[in-house]
Amino acid sequence: MTALSASVRVFVRDPYDTGQKKQAALVKQLRAVVSTVVPVNVMHQKIVVIDERTVLLGSLNSLSQSRSREVMLTIHGGHFARRILTHEHAEDFARPPRCGACQLDEVDLRRRKNGDWRWRCYNRACPARKGSRGWETPVRFTARHRT
Repeated sequence: MTALSASVRVFVRDPYDTGQKKQAALVKQLRAVVSTVVPVNVMHQKIVVIDERTVLLGSLNSLSQSRSREVMLTIHGGHFARRILTHEHAEDFARPPRCGACQLDEVDLRRRKNGDWRWRCYNRACPARKGSRGWETPVRFTARHRT
């Protein structure tokens, strides 16, 4: 079970997202049992990939479902699962850096209007913070994932 939990990665909305603020305690509990939890600014995808073989894709919020009429399609196949992981940059996004200024791991993933992906510190006490802008650095993509 430990080997499997080491490969579990969960991407959640950033902590300042209106809905996510209400779920702070649940995200803290999630961090206690999952090796990698990555906050993403303005995220809406609902994708679950299991063992690089099974993909759940649809409108269902798999971590917070509550009496709504949502759908989730299950697709079995290693090739498709790996293509989704590559398309979503799962490996590159699963390794957020520490903030280069405050050295904390309070960093989320953001995408600019021009399509560039950036890591950004959301620690409001970070010494690099200027107004609402925090420390940021570009995501470094591996060569095979540059799409």
